[in-house]
Amino acid sequence: ECITRLGEFGGKLFDLVHKTFDMLPLACLVASKALVVHGGLGDGGWKIGDLLNVKRPLLEDQFADPEKYWINSILWSDPIEDDDRNS
Repeated sequence: ECITRLGEFGGKLFDLVHKTFDMLPLACLVASKALVVHGGLGDGGWKIGDLLNVKRPLLEDQFADPEKYWINSILWSDPIEDDDRNS
């Protein structure tokens, strides 16, 4: 879609946006009270210190590391309708 709408620049823009996302923080602590993550807490198999130790940019090999499964979990553990039924 980027290339269709923006031509050659669309591909470059797409790559730059993805590189930017690779540098974004995985979480944010708001007013020292609320932890905000993109997708949810996942299974909770991680600690705050783990978040601080994630190397940036966030590359695909980190998602493939079994010890870092939790990274994918906090990015993509959005709630689904069935979550309420299983509680």
